[in-house]
Amino acid sequence: MTTSRITMLLTKFTVVTTLLSAPFAGAQAGSITAEALAINCQELIAIYNKKGEQRFIAGMSTSVAEAMRAGICRGMIEEHTNHNSCYRNWYDIASTIAELDAYSNVERMLDHACAK
Repeated sequence: MTTSRITMLLTKFTVVTTLLSAPFAGAQAGSITAEALAINCQELIAIYNKKGEQRFIAGMSTSVAEAMRAGICRGMIEEHTNHNSCYRNWYDIASTIAELDAYSNVERMLDHACAK
């Protein structure tokens, strides 16, 4: 592997890691629409399904824009589960949200995905 390729992969790794692990302080569910959340969660699931498995390394082949959209979904799920009773893992919640389209309220969408 060339040095420039390694540098690019490390940069993507850093961006994705930061986006997926950093808390979204001050972010509220009302700051994003339910439709946007569904699209962002579709992006998150697509990243993890690229290689046919639920592994973090699958995110290495994504663009920064894809990683940011996925990070929004993951962050909103993490924040919701931190403040509500939810016993499903983030991947299952994101999969449920990615399939939902009839919700106009993000909180209700997250509650439904959490309870499913």
